[in-house]
Amino acid sequence: MNLSLNGKVVIWLHVSRFEEAVEWYKEYLGLQLADNMGDIAFFRLNDDLTKLALVKSNLDNPKTHAVLDLQSDNIKKAYQLLKGRGVRVDDLENPYWVYHEFHFYDLEGNKLRIHGFSND
Repeated sequence: MNLSLNGKVVIWLHVSRFEEAVEWYKEYLGLQLADNMGDIAFFRLNDDLTKLALVKSNLDNPKTHAVLDLQSDNIKKAYQLLKGRGVRVDDLENPYWVYHEFHFYDLEGNKLRIHGFSND
């Protein structure tokens, strides 16, 4: 049986400080707000294929690993930009070959990751 999946993906993050979180994701990550319904906000990550949904909730997201993993075309610049904006970031790591990654944290301490590829 074919599920007829269309390739669209929504990543759900629960936040307790909803209004502040919406502003944080707009300001610090530069994400484009697609819709704000008062207790759920959707951000467009790439056209309409992938969206990030922030949900006003008291549920905890996993703090041990990243739920959201973004890819940057310039990983080192992304690292410096977030660090320069005062975002809490872990070290930029190069675990193998040309793959680099770093974890960072939103205003509620949710662990997020950005990865990318660089030869320098």
